Amino acid sequence: MTATSRRILVVLAWACAGCWLIYCLMLRSQLPADVAIQFSTDGDPNLWLGREMFILITVLLIAVDAGIFHRMVSQVGDALTSVVVYVFFLFYGGVIGVFWEVLAFNLSNSPIQWMWIGTFAVVSGLITLVVDMAGRMSK
Repeated sequence: MTATSRRILVVLAWACAGCWLIYCLMLRSQLPADVAIQFSTDGDPNLWLGREMFILITVLLIAVDAGIFHRMVSQVGDALTSVVVYVFFLFYGGVIGVFWEVLAFNLSNSPIQWMWIGTFAVVSGLITLVVDMAGRMSK
């Protein structure tokens, strides 16, 4: 993975955190006062969190993940960089997918769609692959 590819992916990770913050703030008034954050195996909510606390925790978690990724990429040797980047972005996409589905449940009472969580992870992995391949081709 090239240095330029790594920089682009670090910017994308931070951009995701910023976009998530903006998205949550736009939806803040539409969210219920108590947001369901944990669900039983049947999909029924069984743990709630205040709206502001939900937004704060999700934004902080995504931002902390972006910060950890930024630090890891700058410290991991070239041999492991690609593996670390791909694993991170699969995880990062999955986390954002989970938060997206929790928001969807709380906004429209639609059941959690596990397929969408996987889709977020796969798409973020594909974005990583495209950025990596573009960086290698530009050499």
